[in-house]
Amino acid sequence: SWTVPRIKEGTSARTSEILPWQVSVRIKGKIICRGAILSSWWILSAAHCFMEDLSLNLPIEIILHGKPSEKKKLDMVIIHEDFNSTSLRNNIALILLDSSISFREKTTPICLPLLQDLSVWQDCWVATWKTIMAGTAFSNPSLMALIDRDVCSKEIQGLIGNVFCAVSKENMENCEVESGSPLFCDSGSNMKWFVVGIASWGGNCDPEASPTVYTAVFSYLDWIQKATAQEGKPFIPEGADDIGPYTQVFIPDSVSGSPLFSMTCAIAPVLTIIYV
Repeated sequence: SWTVPRIKEGTSARTSEILPWQVSVRIKGKIICRGAILSSWWILSAAHCFMEDLSLNLPIEIILHGKPSEKKKLDMVIIHEDFNSTSLRNNIALILLDSSISFREKTTPICLPLLQDLSVWQDCWVATWKTIMAGTAFSNPSLMALIDRDVCSKEIQGLIGNVFCAVSKENMENCEVESGSPLFCDSGSNMKWFVVGIASWGGNCDPEASPTVYTAVFSYLDWIQKATAQEGKPFIPEGADDIGPYTQVFIPDSVSGSPLFSMTCAIAPVLTIIYV
């Protein structure tokens, strides 16, 4: 096993935050998955979310969590050609929207990681979701500790493929890391946030529970570029040069209460409660 530094009880309370790259995927009013905005046309998510619902040919909505929230329709889903629904190997998917996103203050893309080594990442967070009443939930970013696959496989048997694990550093109860949720980190040098992982399975955010398993996004950079190009809407990594200047984005420091700040590939979120 491993030792994870915990944040002391009573120090992690903070306002729930809209992450400008976070989206929800909804079918007939039900959230089936989360995802991350890569560009004005593309969303990154988990493949297993779409296997059953795509076969039913149901209309799928993409909810952008800006304020006010915005709905988009799905044009198509590209599931990795080697995805295995039993082992969840290559559990990654791209969503092509039927109309482009207009980026603004609270809706921006996230950067793709250009580094494979997990040790280079400084602060890593994931949105956790907690139901406060029927049909209503709020999101609160949780600070995470990353664990490479070889170490994590001692705790979770059968880990294969391009994955890693993460556990919460905080004392958070009764919340979940939902499938498709982006785990995002900064490297401490270039002042940007990067989507390092996509939640694949095991999403209890209790620090004493088993780790959550994430698909390692770095391993799929070539696939992302090829898949998007084949559909006539190629994605350029970093995808920010054509959408305006960088702006600071604030994530609360749950220990000191002071804001940690970095930059996304675009502009900043606002602290608020998310109702879905």
